[in-house]
Amino acid sequence: MTGDFAKKTLTVGELNRYIKFLIASDDKLSALWLQGEISNLKYHSSGHVYFSLRDEDGAVVKSVMFRSRSMYLRFRLEEGMKVLAFGNVDVFEQGGQYQFYVEKIEPDGLGALYAAFERLKAKLSAEGLFDENRKRKIPLLPNCVGVVTSPTGAVIRDIKKVAGRRFPEIPIMLYDAPVQGREAAPLIAEAIRKAGSEGKCDVVIVARGGGSIEDLWPFNEECVARAIFDCPVPVISAVGHETDFTIADFVADMRAPTPSAAAELAFPEKAALKANLADLKARLKAAPGVTAMMKRSAIDRYILRLDFAYSAELTKHKMILQSLDRALQTYNPENVLIKKQGDLERLKARIAALGEMDAEKRKAKVRIMAEKLAALGPASVLSRGYSYAVSEKGTPLSSAKDFHPGQGFRLVMADGSVDAVVSESDEKAE
Repeated sequence: MTGDFAKKTLTVGELNRYIKFLIASDDKLSALWLQGEISNLKYHSSGHVYFSLRDEDGAVVKSVMFRSRSMYLRFRLEEGMKVLAFGNVDVFEQGGQYQFYVEKIEPDGLGALYAAFERLKAKLSAEGLFDENRKRKIPLLPNCVGVVTSPTGAVIRDIKKVAGRRFPEIPIMLYDAPVQGREAAPLIAEAIRKAGSEGKCDVVIVARGGGSIEDLWPFNEECVARAIFDCPVPVISAVGHETDFTIADFVADMRAPTPSAAAELAFPEKAALKANLADLKARLKAAPGVTAMMKRSAIDRYILRLDFAYSAELTKHKMILQSLDRALQTYNPENVLIKKQGDLERLKARIAALGEMDAEKRKAKVRIMAEKLAALGPASVLSRGYSYAVSEKGTPLSSAKDFHPGQGFRLVMADGSVDAVVSESDEKAE
């Protein structure tokens, strides 16, 4: 090996770093837009997205979009989707591979999103989710209007402004949900289900402001469409501008071109209702052949329609107050103390009863033991015809060895004792 050849020897790492330097210094390979079709797509648990970009000739480049960038995606990438990706080419030194590092990505000509929109639209239409005969009327005078939207956007402010102008007494219940981004759709669906299940609202507005098709895409998701379809109260869809149409618009009971227009549909105009009432009174008064009682009855029915919503709302609040009062009584410290004292007295009585039972058991046990002792005692044995001998000093004599001729002793029996003298002793040989 010559010296000149040895000078050109590189380690693999040095080679990769040099190629990385060459690519990084080439302006054509940075701030670059690539057009291609997504393949080998993988959403990693870390939040990074790995995929390949493929063109019509089959050429492929490995690509990656790190979490710091993918979290801002306005739609979900899908296998086979045609996209425009912006980023730069760089080398992964350890693997010796060049990759395209994506900073942002857009659907190519919106073709893929439009195709997905049409597929879902056809599917739901075939299932009957768009049928006109199932769409419900918006109530004339709702007790409460629910609004599913972002709590910080201009939409809720616009709706409140219109409601305050038209009929400020009708309350608004906000069910907040993000209205943009990859995670928005399931949260919107959940907010719609909550608005329908709580039973507080007579109509629900699902709304967001205008934007691109990617911005509005959560309202083209199947979960949102089915939540609207399953909602037990009428739903007004107000997504985007007048020219924007989403799947939510087709499923909803009514579509409004803007959120403000949705508020116009949901909130009646109080002044107009009063004017209609006054006109009705005048027409009834002037109508020939109509009795005063009939006129009064018609007016009362109209007033009843206006007041019904508020009486129902008052009933709800009364029930809530009664429930709170019951809870207050339940958790009142004085009531709790009384209950605890009662529990204590019952516990004392139980302990006393258990003590009495235990004492009776002990007495019975003592009686049994006494009977056993009595049965085994000397008196019981003597009563059966037995006797025992003691010396003159009272020492028990229990063996033949204890007796000697001429020895005096006492023989004890059940009914008394007798004195005796040993005349003869006969010990058994061992």
